[in-house]
Amino acid sequence: MAYSPELSITGSSTLRRMAWAGRITMTKAIDEAIQILSRQMDRQAVCAACRDRKCEFCYFSNLERSQHHEKERNHSRGNSGKGNRSLP
Repeated sequence: MAYSPELSITGSSTLRRMAWAGRITMTKAIDEAIQILSRQMDRQAVCAACRDRKCEFCYFSNLERSQHHEKERNHSRGNSGKGNRSLP
């Protein structure tokens, strides 16, 4: 890894407890947290702000997931033919 950000005391303590709860390493816990957070973010906005274009290493470059998110966006806009219901 080229850049290792320092966590705050609160962030580090929280990450440690998440790792303990999941019975995984802190490294694995932070990686899983990043995966979860990436599912909540706007892929297009993230990709537009990208500065290194190392897409093969990025969660946002997963085509299958990006297609899934596009289907969710269309559904929430009412383009699915089923109205504007949100997904559970």
